[in-house]
Amino acid sequence: MPAGFRPDPSMPYVSGNAMFCDLNNLVNASTLAMTDYFGLITYTWMVVCAIVPRSTEVWAVFGTLGFKGVLYLIPGTSQGSTISQYATITVGLYDSNPIPSVPICIMSKVGLKPRNGLPNDDLTGITAGSGPVEGYAIQASADTSIDVYVTCEDGPNPNFDMANSTGFLFLYYLLAVMFCLLFLISGYGLVLLQKTKKLCSFAALIMFVEGIICGAWRIFRCVTGPYPYNAPAGYPLDFGAYIQQTSDTPFNVATTFITTMVWVKVVSGKTPTKMQTLLFNGFQWFMFIAIIAFMEVTGLIYPMQPWWGITINNSSGATMDLAYLPGIYANMGFSTVFVITCVFAFNKLIKAAKTGSSALMNTIKSMLPWIIINIIGLIFMILGSLFYHYHINGVDSHLGEDTIWYGVMFKEIGNALSGYGQVMSFFSVIKPGASSSSSSSSSSSSSSSSSSSSSSSSSSSSSSSSFVSLQ
Repeated sequence: MPAGFRPDPSMPYVSGNAMFCDLNNLVNASTLAMTDYFGLITYTWMVVCAIVPRSTEVWAVFGTLGFKGVLYLIPGTSQGSTISQYATITVGLYDSNPIPSVPICIMSKVGLKPRNGLPNDDLTGITAGSGPVEGYAIQASADTSIDVYVTCEDGPNPNFDMANSTGFLFLYYLLAVMFCLLFLISGYGLVLLQKTKKLCSFAALIMFVEGIICGAWRIFRCVTGPYPYNAPAGYPLDFGAYIQQTSDTPFNVATTFITTMVWVKVVSGKTPTKMQTLLFNGFQWFMFIAIIAFMEVTGLIYPMQPWWGITINNSSGATMDLAYLPGIYANMGFSTVFVITCVFAFNKLIKAAKTGSSALMNTIKSMLPWIIINIIGLIFMILGSLFYHYHINGVDSHLGEDTIWYGVMFKEIGNALSGYGQVMSFFSVIKPGASSSSSSSSSSSSSSSSSSSSSSSSSSSSSSSSFVSLQ
């Protein structure tokens, strides 16, 4: 409760979070029985007393003591007000309401001027920087003759309604089905690679990590989401922020790096020496592990901040930036590389059309459409991530579409397109019939050439074979 506001003089003085978290130490039930009292708490109380210990017991006391309602003050941020987001925060997934018969009125600590359909706060006569309830509460704490009266009414939650509309949920669950299908395709691809003894390859790595690991996170997110507007699942502060924004990011960025490197190698058309191949593959594995390790740690800093106590530059915004921006910037870089190499790939295909096909050109032709889909997916993913990142902490001060459609939905569409693009670019090369097509083309080229061109064709076929295996 805010310091000094309506203390119960019948109760002894207490100090410390443990004492303040238990309202039995602050208020006497007989006092509350005299008139209709609302309890007034802040988000800090919610974090310290309920979220960090992962307990809803402190909330149940509001009902047993006899409060007629709870006023829950939400902090503002530099991005704006966020009432609709904080209304969904729970201690754990699928938590039941510990005080179902006690209404909870959620309001902005600094005053709300929304753009998403919520009503404006009346700040007439309120000290600058304070919201209406807190402003009057501060005045009442200095003047005991002042009583603060509050009427708590049901209000709209436009963002929740938008995120749970039929159209949005249809697309969201459709994406879940697409992720399930990609999960199965990846599993089938791994079976094919196992039969050809190529499980130790980058193709297998992409299918397992992007198709199965990332797929599992995304299926769960789409089935239980959209976070944070996802009743009845709820939005636990740690898991909710992690599952929505960073659960699959370390793995996705790492697989995008691998796909980028393999695609650059394919388009280059060069046949590396054994030592060059060893160094190149070693570098890819090192970066793959390093990307996952770095982004997993930074991606947990913001969701786990109440427990870990790590804050960058004493700012929750800077902490959030460290958690989410590296993945966005990395995908921007990879998208740029993909676009540049696709230009070279098109150029090679045009030249090959004039001189005759080869196994290498067949590999490029098989992978190129999926690489383009991957690029489109990365663009959607980047746009969605930026919209979500720069709007979620001021969600009510922006249009609902900025967060719900352009943020949540764009990112998930991008995940689907990028996931299919990466997995299918490898699957298109290892699927049954792909190798024979390349072999047939190479053999045809050899039979119609001179001895020197046969040597060249043999070299090209050997090179293409290494690309087809994508090891």
